[in-house]
Amino acid sequence: MANLNLGHGLVAMFLEMSASDGHMDKSELQQVGMRAAKHLKPVFGDDTQKVIMEGCDWFDSFAGDNKKRAQSIFNLGSQMVSAIPKAGRVAVINDLAAIANADGKVENIEGKFFVACMEVLQITKEDLG
Repeated sequence: MANLNLGHGLVAMFLEMSASDGHMDKSELQQVGMRAAKHLKPVFGDDTQKVIMEGCDWFDSFAGDNKKRAQSIFNLGSQMVSAIPKAGRVAVINDLAAIANADGKVENIEGKFFVACMEVLQITKEDLG
């Protein structure tokens, strides 16, 4: 994908939270779309759905290489620190938690991914209140 942007990274981060436990539950995917749109609409306007679809395609392009996919997501995530104010990054972390819990249970691997995202986005437990 030639013109990768932070919107694609956000979509992929949300998808990775859904996929991290080995399956992508319908309730989690609904949360991914809704929450990604909430963050992206103010920036991308009418192109929001296009950015979400491109983010999904980018996520899918790593089929079979979960480690490389996660590294790529974290690389874009680290760029979010300078591009998104702390309050926005806290909102992203809160949305990741909601996605993880959408199916009614949070698996250990989802918790690990959540903590890794907090580190990448430079959000502490204190920031979450």
